[in-house]
Amino acid sequence: MNLHVLPSAVTRMAGPQIMSAIILVTHGRAVRVSLAYLGGHRGRRDRGGALTRRVAASLSGAGALSLGDPADA
Repeated sequence: MNLHVLPSAVTRMAGPQIMSAIILVTHGRAVRVSLAYLGGHRGRRDRGGALTRRVAASLSGAGALSLGDPADA
């Protein structure tokens, strides 16, 4: 493992989270902006999940992907 890339990895993961937290907390309407941020995240998560299900279902129907036996729990 190359440890010289570790600082870059930490910066890439923590940097955006810290910056968004600072922006959300220091804004004049912090609650409103935070709720908008959470709503946007939820919408993106839901659309991504729906898209993934559609792609998996279409690949499964075409025989290109096996999602297992429908009788399995």
